[in-house]
Amino acid sequence: CWFKDDEKTDAVAEVKRQLTSWPVVVKPRHAASGQGLGILRAGADDAMIEATVSEALEVDCDKGETWQLYQVPKGLGVEPLYPSRPVCVSPKEPDRPLELKVQTIWGRVVGSTIHTSQELWILPSGRVQRWKNEKSRGGIRRKYGQMPPDILERLQPLLQEHWNFILTESEAIARRWGLDEVRVDWFLGCSSFGPRICEVTWMGTGDRLPLAVQLMIAEAFFKGHRCRMESPGTAPLSWLEPGLPPAAPTGAMNASHWSPD
Repeated sequence: CWFKDDEKTDAVAEVKRQLTSWPVVVKPRHAASGQGLGILRAGADDAMIEATVSEALEVDCDKGETWQLYQVPKGLGVEPLYPSRPVCVSPKEPDRPLELKVQTIWGRVVGSTIHTSQELWILPSGRVQRWKNEKSRGGIRRKYGQMPPDILERLQPLLQEHWNFILTESEAIARRWGLDEVRVDWFLGCSSFGPRICEVTWMGTGDRLPLAVQLMIAEAFFKGHRCRMESPGTAPLSWLEPGLPPAAPTGAMNASHWSPD
């Protein structure tokens, strides 16, 4: 559930309601990188809930984020804490769930990494590329540690079951607002919750992408803008995947974990 900056009372009431069933995450929609994010569990008192909601609403986005983020009005989301079991992807943060960062360019998914590493690249087909010599950003490796050795055995069954849904919904989001690029982040691995959108954001630069694909994706991005300049009012999709119809939403557009506001 999402709330505007003048809906603090309603947000507090929603937190209390959800806490009767599960732990709750409170996070600002106008910030990034964990700013203002709070986790509340059973037993949280009124003062703690009020303080957590206030922090999420009042935090200012740090400098250095993508320019689009500074256009987002202040507000916050209240959602269940997605469980990390049975898939643990970070030895240093065992409570962190599996998170896919699905990148779209001109309404098409071009691939996905996982939050804790750049060593894996999930292709639009759902196949997984692993670069043995891919150097994950030092900060990511230091923060989350090495990927579990059996990550592919854990990841591939989930992709077989859910990837088509994730791809279709991610493309539907990008096309609904006509975005040149947008990244849709998904939690995955819990059989009760299923795939859930945890964030919709912008790439900004390509450093979240594996080095091996950065140039190719950058060229596709700029080629699309050149196409728009040459033919104003047209969507530069035909040169990406000729003949494919537009992606159609199949349900996640109304998920409680995401709002277009």
